[in-house]
Amino acid sequence: MRTKIWFRMICCGFGLAVLLATAPAARADNMVFNDGLPHVFHGSCDDLTVRNNFWDEPTSVEMVSGAEVGSYAYAYDTSRLTVSGGTINYHLYAYDSSEVAVSGGTIGWRLYALGSSQVTVSGGTIEEIMMIWSTVTVEGSDFSISGVPVPLGTYTRFDERDPLAGALSGTFGSGETFTNNFEIHGDGQLVLIPEPATLALLALGGLLLIRRRAAVGYATKR
Repeated sequence: MRTKIWFRMICCGFGLAVLLATAPAARADNMVFNDGLPHVFHGSCDDLTVRNNFWDEPTSVEMVSGAEVGSYAYAYDTSRLTVSGGTINYHLYAYDSSEVAVSGGTIGWRLYALGSSQVTVSGGTIEEIMMIWSTVTVEGSDFSISGVPVPLGTYTRFDERDPLAGALSGTFGSGETFTNNFEIHGDGQLVLIPEPATLALLALGGLLLIRRRAAVGYATKR
């Protein structure tokens, strides 16, 4: 009799262990990365926070494909948050002197660039709007604002009262076209630059031109 009872207890325990091992992981309420180390995040949580550690050393986190933030993502201090995949269902906030890079994935509502933060956008989707109080740099080509082609450069608000607002369109380095609404407030800046491959070609072309001029000058002197 006792043998049967022990056997049933062992079987129940084994079954429970298998169930726990195969059950999907529960979503964390708030994931906080603040240890001054690099991390890759591919899980799910309600809120995601990245900040410096106790010794003020920056923490870096990269969101990759499969990651999901149910509500908000925050970058503080001089930490770095990279969104190369996954989804932030609501807002992404860049505070202080943090660095945020968006090269993929989806921000479901707004991107806030605040304080002295530096935000770079080279891909991905921002569903509603970029709210700019600091600096947002967009890498791409064929830029236009509200349907009007614009050159590369830095754009600020019109005057002290009204923000510069519109719809920024262009093409990312991947060939993907985009349209992101934006508002520039305070001392905010929207900086439009070529994507790295184009920038490298421009630099190479400039170098060849300098060498050609130098060669022509040398031949003329002779």
